[in-house]
Amino acid sequence: MKVQFRGEPLGAPVPNQKANAGNEGDVMKHSPLHKVVEHHSNGKDDFWYVETHTGYPYYSLMGDPPMTGKPPSPKPGTWAAGIRDLDQHRANAPNLLTVFANVAYHDKQNVHVRFPDKRTYLGSAGQVFHLLKEKHKRVRMTLFELETDPAQELLKYFQGQGRRPYSSGPAAIRPTSLGSCGSGGTRQSRTRNTTS
Repeated sequence: MKVQFRGEPLGAPVPNQKANAGNEGDVMKHSPLHKVVEHHSNGKDDFWYVETHTGYPYYSLMGDPPMTGKPPSPKPGTWAAGIRDLDQHRANAPNLLTVFANVAYHDKQNVHVRFPDKRTYLGSAGQVFHLLKEKHKRVRMTLFELETDPAQELLKYFQGQGRRPYSSGPAAIRPTSLGSCGSGGTRQSRTRNTTS
């Protein structure tokens, strides 16, 4: 499948964003993201987060953990080798990874509003939103996603968080404005429009 951006093919297939959610790569990139966001938001009441390839707001990690070999071990490149492995070794993990896992992952049903399903891994936008919400920061988010399904899921997720998201793009939903963690929202776009 090829994607088109303003009528011009990008030339690369779109990867299945759900296939590898929560894998080792996600753990390695999202845990330092938390530290960067904490550092740059420290001492500030407001924070503006921009993400150029947002993906889904969360990923339901269904079924048995993917395993391989004898004795069975987590299959590399899957959530079993990433967030599940970290969760099982949380007591021995560095503080950076423990804090990240507390925000990003849950394995129980309906524990928090941020985790709509059992065994849920939040995407980076959801992680940043909840990290800043816990620190009582006002957050403004500009989120870009080319694919329609994740873009619509982002809108629904942040509406469910009590925010007022809006979209600009070909199939735009254009309600109210952005806001803060106290009353605000997120923004996603399928175009290059970054004006507020």
